[in-house]
Amino acid sequence: MDFTHRRYRELIGALIENGYRFCTFRSLSSPNACGAPRVLLRHDVDRLPSRALQLARLEKELDVSSTYFFRVKGVSFHRPTIGKIAGLGHEIGYHYEDLSDAGGDAVRAIESFKQNLRKFDEFGGVSSIAMHGRPFSKWDNRDLWKDFDYRDYGPLVEAYRDVESSGFFYFTDVGRCWNSRSNQRDHLNRLAKEALDRQPAGTRDLIRFIAGRHADMIISTHPERWTDGPIGWLQVLVVDEAISLVKKAFLSRRGIGRAS
Repeated sequence: MDFTHRRYRELIGALIENGYRFCTFRSLSSPNACGAPRVLLRHDVDRLPSRALQLARLEKELDVSSTYFFRVKGVSFHRPTIGKIAGLGHEIGYHYEDLSDAGGDAVRAIESFKQNLRKFDEFGGVSSIAMHGRPFSKWDNRDLWKDFDYRDYGPLVEAYRDVESSGFFYFTDVGRCWNSRSNQRDHLNRLAKEALDRQPAGTRDLIRFIAGRHADMIISTHPERWTDGPIGWLQVLVVDEAISLVKKAFLSRRGIGRAS
């Protein structure tokens, strides 16, 4: 079984063994704040926030910090859970999808973005944001920044735009493997391609990739996918497989070869 807390402990252990410094996305706004080699642990909380809290507690036990990006939808934005994760010392960020929600209307989207940012004030505000891929939407939420600058509204770091050319290897569990070729939007440019060429299939493959390497990395997960309970694990496996099939059919009709 992959994508379990046991396997996640092995992954964190490999990073510690190889001398990685654990940084939050907020640290990217302060040059040389973290040291090298750096790893940024990113968690996109699309749904099941209770799973995010379990992962946050595991990381606290291992004495590492990470960044949790929450949508403002009911399936993700659970205030008590967010407060507990912040209280564990992790960074809280906004997993935004305002351009998709606004049907591509940038003016409506920026107003929504500003209102949604205020929902995070009780947790200390937001320094970092990361777009939600929304594979069934034709709008890429990052395109909002073609018309506006997120720094004008408070955030200092966008999890894609501010690291695209910064030398990070990027790995994501989208598609229930590391750097699936079915991933449409959740990737970076140059070093994402290098990582894709290696195509780690499972977490132990990723651990082998890490061994003896001292390049900066971003490891992005979706916490709902990670659990030790066999029933919960199987439930998410079934959901992941069903979503994957729907994505393939949807994108095939649109003539697109990659999904997010």
